[in-house]
Amino acid sequence: MSDVWVADSCIFGPEADLTDFLDAGGQIEQIDKQKYLPKNLEDSEQYEFVEYKHELKAYTWLIDQFIYDGHHVVAGNRGVGKTTIMMHMFCVIAGLLDWPDIKSKRWRRVVIASEDVDQAHRILFGIIERYELDVERVRDRIRITHARRGTKRDVRILKAQIENLAVNNKGISLKPLVVYDTFSANFDIANEKDNSLIGAFVSTIRAEFRNWPVIIIAHVSKVDRLLKPEEQTARGAGALEGDTQGSFIVARTPTGTTFMHPTKRRDTGAIPEVGINLSRREYVAHNSWGEEQTEWIATGELFKLSADQRKALAKDAEITEANKKEEDIKAVLKKNWPDGGRRLSQRVSRRLVQNEGFKIQNAHLGELIKEVAAECEYKEQMDD
Repeated sequence: MSDVWVADSCIFGPEADLTDFLDAGGQIEQIDKQKYLPKNLEDSEQYEFVEYKHELKAYTWLIDQFIYDGHHVVAGNRGVGKTTIMMHMFCVIAGLLDWPDIKSKRWRRVVIASEDVDQAHRILFGIIERYELDVERVRDRIRITHARRGTKRDVRILKAQIENLAVNNKGISLKPLVVYDTFSANFDIANEKDNSLIGAFVSTIRAEFRNWPVIIIAHVSKVDRLLKPEEQTARGAGALEGDTQGSFIVARTPTGTTFMHPTKRRDTGAIPEVGINLSRREYVAHNSWGEEQTEWIATGELFKLSADQRKALAKDAEITEANKKEEDIKAVLKKNWPDGGRRLSQRVSRRLVQNEGFKIQNAHLGELIKEVAAECEYKEQMDD
């Protein structure tokens, strides 16, 4: 039996291949294929074939009928409220909070590798205070660590540290939800746009956390920022979203409501979207010198939402704003021209209605008032 070795480039040239070997008189009688398999092949490195079982398996939900136990990507623009709405959802998943339509039947712990631990703690403080949660229970069920620009080895390190946080529910082990917030802050990737680099990290996460729920929080692709939420994608979406079971976009309505919209989902969930009604509350804190100062923290209530409901809410807000501007004009009329005439007020209302479905700008409002003033002045001159 003859072995084939790499040809010496000094003899055969820098582009030498097997053909050059044969042309030089080399012969191949038999190749021992087993000899050329990787040495010390571990069981964990081999492909695993999953036997088909003829049964329909029900989903295990993180949030009932909205997010199931799988790997998901959540993306949104900077400052849109990703961390705020997600921290409320993590409290639901951890069995600390629920609302009529937003709840979790079986709680599990949540582990967050956060790019801004202080921000996460502030939001958590507001939630605890607003809903009077037990601090020790929150500490036990939600664990937050600093994100690190780590390598694939760091994925394995985190897994080893948190394996003991699984919850036993009637004999079934519920692994903790692992959250990477954000993807760019957690992994050492030179180019966020390089799908091959991103894909390699995502594959490692999928392999290490195969039977664990994972949420990767990312930023929206720069070219998608002005698109409708339904059309937006995560930065590096080809690698991030392609290897996950669900992807979501966090966006904000014109009325200021932050919401979470699924752009890809493999489950049959009945909740189309989730929104949050935010309100700011005032708290007293002490700075490093022991001085009191006021801090404001936004917390809220989660509720079921849909695209149609968002459109209806936006339309209602638009009409309300237009009505307010109409009343402002009438107030100007009443103050400056008490005898300006009822007809002018009606004319103002009519112009507002006709102006592109109540879409009226302040500049146009000023021009309209000037026009009304000129008409009033003309009427006064005629009366004289």
